[in-house]
Amino acid sequence: MTAVAAALLMSLIASSIYLLNDLLDMDSDRAHATKWARPLAHGDLSIPAALGISLMLGSVGLIGGWLLGGPALTLWLLAYMAITTAYSLRLKEVMVGDALVLAALYTIRLWIGGIVIGVTLSFWLLLFSVFLFLSLAYLKRYIEMRDAVDPDRLLKGRGYVGGDLDVVMMSGVSAGMVAILVLALFAHDPETAVHYGNPDLLWLLCLPLIYWMNRMWMMARRGEVEGDPVAFAIKDRRSLLIGLIMACIFVVALFSSPVAV
Repeated sequence: MTAVAAALLMSLIASSIYLLNDLLDMDSDRAHATKWARPLAHGDLSIPAALGISLMLGSVGLIGGWLLGGPALTLWLLAYMAITTAYSLRLKEVMVGDALVLAALYTIRLWIGGIVIGVTLSFWLLLFSVFLFLSLAYLKRYIEMRDAVDPDRLLKGRGYVGGDLDVVMMSGVSAGMVAILVLALFAHDPETAVHYGNPDLLWLLCLPLIYWMNRMWMMARRGEVEGDPVAFAIKDRRSLLIGLIMACIFVVALFSSPVAV
């Protein structure tokens, strides 16, 4: 229950900053193919109301963090809020830096979760998270650039031009492959073996992840992935099936015993 409560508090704080981000991006969202329908850009939500809701959500999240985890959790929530606000105000306009910040923010969420449940996150998990979410951050930016009205001009509010599209794609695919390499090295680590009944099966996790990563990028290249790739993945049946397969491999590796040959 503590982990669930912390996730809800994190969601409140993230929603608070998302409202601020939508407020700052209101003009560019109105010119976007799909983002024009967002409440602020479409005029369904007034600016004063958005600011009030943002302040309320952020305050509830921080107060709840203090009650749930004391100063330690509150400080990490404040750090997350500060970095996210800096991203909305300036860092999202920094070429490459924007993707690095997004990857760091997702990893900080994992770190905060570990603090809440009293678990020290492994080096492997943190490293895997950074490169996996770096790939998805580049994928998100690739989709925005792909759908830009005038790809030869500097994207409004971003640090990229249309000519950067191929570099962004290569950087994202490369980051995804590094994440898979980290997963393979984790499976090979002798310290990993002591925690699993059949650690050799962990190698199999790489196969569905390679398939999913390449499929996401190919679909994005074809124009079949819209908006946020994370939001797309949680609604995509094949992505969910791949997630289920990976979860089954992990459980079998954890609890099964090696087969004698």
